[in-house]
Amino acid sequence: MSRFSSRRAILLAGLTVGILDGLDAVVFFGLRGVPPHRIFQAIAAGFLGKDSFQGGLTTVALGVLLHFLIATSIAAVYILASRRWTALA
Repeated sequence: MSRFSSRRAILLAGLTVGILDGLDAVVFFGLRGVPPHRIFQAIAAGFLGKDSFQGGLTTVALGVLLHFLIATSIAAVYILASRRWTALA
């Protein structure tokens, strides 16, 4: 496969994983009374600490960005590994 198709696969997989994992977290924790913005502030807390819960929409946005960065990184590792070890594909 060309570099373009690898990049495209990584971006699409990262977007897909990010959306599905985010929805899972919002539903799972939502059923337990946690509002969606707190989930993403909790992700930002890994970077900012407890202050992320006082940051409002800024830290929610940071949490969403970090969530998709992590999802895309996971997708990239898997896709690149599957190029080397075909059993993963």
